[in-house]
Amino acid sequence: MTMSEFLAKRTPKGMTAEFTAVYFNSMVSAEVIKYRMVNGCTQEQLAARLGVSQGMVSKYESCEYNFSVACLCKLAEKLNLDVTLTIEERSEAYRTREREDWSAPDSMKLAVVHLLSA
Repeated sequence: MTMSEFLAKRTPKGMTAEFTAVYFNSMVSAEVIKYRMVNGCTQEQLAARLGVSQGMVSKYESCEYNFSVACLCKLAEKLNLDVTLTIEERSEAYRTREREDWSAPDSMKLAVVHLLSA
């Protein structure tokens, strides 16, 4: 099941963009946390590396920051990471919302922003 199919089933009509934005931000937040944990650094240490305050790192990690593509590119550059963005055509099911029998998938292909180790 693609992300667009999942969102078509799970979100109110007209709200998909908002839900997608929240989902993308949560994915990026998870990647920031993962990076910090894998590299064994505190929020303060990561903030120094990024040139931001510890409070900003806290916002990154708690989904309180709306990441722009420019911000993602800056984060990736400072952390020696690559940014990958996949954009896919929406499925027919998403466009028509005709199917109502989907179940929650164990995994799904996502058009999502990932921070990847370089």
